[in-house]
This record gives sequence, C-alpha cells and structure tokens, in this order.
Amino acid sequence: MSGLYDVMTVVRELAEITSRVLSSLGEPTMQALFWELGSQGVATNPEEFDIRKFDIELRKIFGDGANVFMEEIYRQFREQVELHARHQEHLVEIDNAEIPPIDRIQRILALKVMT
Repeated sequence: MSGLYDVMTVVRELAEITSRVLSSLGEPTMQALFWELGSQGVATNPEEFDIRKFDIELRKIFGDGANVFMEEIYRQFREQVELHARHQEHLVEIDNAEIPPIDRIQRILALKVMT
C-alpha cells in the first residue's frame, strides 16, 4: 500500500482517539460539542479530520481548558503510535511538556508520514 493509506489510517486513529477522549463529557455534551465544532467548519468524521483546526476551535470554546483534552488526546495517540513505531527514539524527543500538545501531535504525524 502507498504512504497515503498509512497517513489516512493514522489520521483516522487520531479522530477515533479524539472522540473517545471527548466521550468523557457524556454523550449529550459530546454531541453538542461536535455540533458546535461542525458549525465552525470542523469535520469530526475520520476522513476529513484536521487536528489543528479542531484544536483552534476547541480553544475558542474552552480556552486554556482545552489543554486537558489535548493532553489526553496526545497521550493516547502517542501510546497508539508506540505500538507500531519503528523509530521510537524520535518519540522521546517529542515528549516535552513545554511544547503544546497540538505541536507534539503534529510532530508525531510528521514522523508517521516519513516512516
């Protein structure tokens, strides 16, 4: 399979992790949040999911509280990637709490594209 398949699979996994993390809010709240995000142009379906856009709009809703969700999304995404990582030494460099979670997630995505 081509690299595109791999990238799409990784993005799909990231979208699923994001939904799982937000499910901690409870189904009605999560659905309301997804509706609000959708009204702001954020696709939550895995085929069109954009974590950067999601992060921007989530911050508009929760302010700095979005970090709680983004840190958990990052943690679960990193664990998922570690299961399949061929270059785990690069993941250690990424795991720096001073770097915003969205940037750490995007660094992992860049690694996955390169591998």
